[in-house]
Amino acid sequence: MKKTFSILFAILTLLSVAAFAASAEGETEYQYPTSGSFGAEGDNASWSIDENGKMTVSGTGAIKDATSGFPPQFSEKIKELEVLPGITHIGNYIFSNFDNLIKVTLHEGLQSIGAYAFYTCRSLETFAIPDSVTEIGDQAFNHCISMDAFSVSENSKSFCAVDGVLFTKDMAELVAYPAGNRRTSYTVPDGVKLLRMASFRKAKQLLSITLPDSLDVIEPCTFQDCFLLNSIRMPKTLRELGTSSFVYCYALTSIEIPEGVKTIYTGTFYSCSLLRTVHIPHSVTRIEAEAFSDCNLLGEIYYNGTAAEWDALDIQGQSMNFYTASMHFADTDSNGGLFGRILSTLRNYFHAWRRYFEQFLKMFAV
Repeated sequence: MKKTFSILFAILTLLSVAAFAASAEGETEYQYPTSGSFGAEGDNASWSIDENGKMTVSGTGAIKDATSGFPPQFSEKIKELEVLPGITHIGNYIFSNFDNLIKVTLHEGLQSIGAYAFYTCRSLETFAIPDSVTEIGDQAFNHCISMDAFSVSENSKSFCAVDGVLFTKDMAELVAYPAGNRRTSYTVPDGVKLLRMASFRKAKQLLSITLPDSLDVIEPCTFQDCFLLNSIRMPKTLRELGTSSFVYCYALTSIEIPEGVKTIYTGTFYSCSLLRTVHIPHSVTRIEAEAFSDCNLLGEIYYNGTAAEWDALDIQGQSMNFYTASMHFADTDSNGGLFGRILSTLRNYFHAWRRYFEQFLKMFAV
């Protein structure tokens, strides 16, 4: 009986495998459409794709914003993009993750490029911006890791390109640095007041950067993923150092934050794993949680104020290395060998717990 059952089970199994194989052979790969419409409400923008992988966008008005681009299996087929006259706006995220996109042609009449519009177009090497474009959203070219240069006609009233770097026409803002450029050092021109969000992100060739005395604001994530950056000169005029400004700058060993910066935001130096020395100005009043997380070699903190003023700062939760670092103050130096380091650690921990306790009491205050 058992032998008969085993034979029947084997036959049924073989029949099931054969049926599955036959079903799989009968399936055909899903065919994505070769044309479609993606105009914003009331507008008439459409797209089509030819057999060579060229996408052509035509019609009138704006391309709508998207939370993400086309499906990956679809976007991988696109090698060239041309946006014809009549289109006035390229929506947020709409052409993101076009990994094999090599060439983009934009025509006059286009007025704006949305945030993340060409995010992670990894194969795109150059980008020409028409005179008519007056607005470019945040991180429009983020993760374009092959981008060697931007170009803008001299007739543009809104933007310009200098040495392949994209600026506003008045040179007050650096909009985007070409992440694939092979320069190892770069000096931001004098007159620039603001570095836009993630403007240097993924610039993996840069070893050193010099910032001008005119600079006032570094927006969030500006130098994120600049893995080889080991030297940066920040000006005394700087007032704002954005969240996650230097996250994953693994090679950075020392940083001097200029007087005038008031807050060191969450994640500013997150995972700067070789960072050993930090100079913190007297102007700082708050160091947010995890500002120095995963800075495993942090050993020296120089504070340009007194020990009493340091104790009064709003320092939120940091990693162990921040609390065990040797402290140096304007009025005294606690780095007195092993004993000094122990006292410094105990001091930092005491005031950290004091701050936590004060915040705990505030939660129940009437």
